[in-house]
Amino acid sequence: RHYKNEHNLWDYLFFKIHLRHKPKTEYDGLEDYVASCIARNDLSWMPWHAAIAIDTKDDEEDRELEFARLHKQLAEMGPALGARINDIQEQMTTDLTAIKKQFVLLERSAAEAQNANGPARARSSRPGR
Repeated sequence: RHYKNEHNLWDYLFFKIHLRHKPKTEYDGLEDYVASCIARNDLSWMPWHAAIAIDTKDDEEDRELEFARLHKQLAEMGPALGARINDIQEQMTTDLTAIKKQFVLLERSAAEAQNANGPARARSSRPGR
């Protein structure tokens, strides 16, 4: 089926005939390459037991298998990831509470320091008095 549709041998013969009748100065890159291969009796330009369509099918099967493997792995990781996210949230809440407490203590210390210095010291530090 594949060689009848995508790699029909008659297509290769017609391509060779096409190259014989087309002026060499009008060849595109592919035509130039194939014409030089034909001149050297080099058949490497023709497919030999391999084709992109076949490779693509294999690649598609590989992608599907990889997708299934990753999907399974992600499903297995789901509960562990959920637990880890909860642990991180709890740690962040604890850290935030500690930061808030430190901030309150810092505000208190600043207020106490300001009260201890009193308004008199603030006046005496002004220039010209």
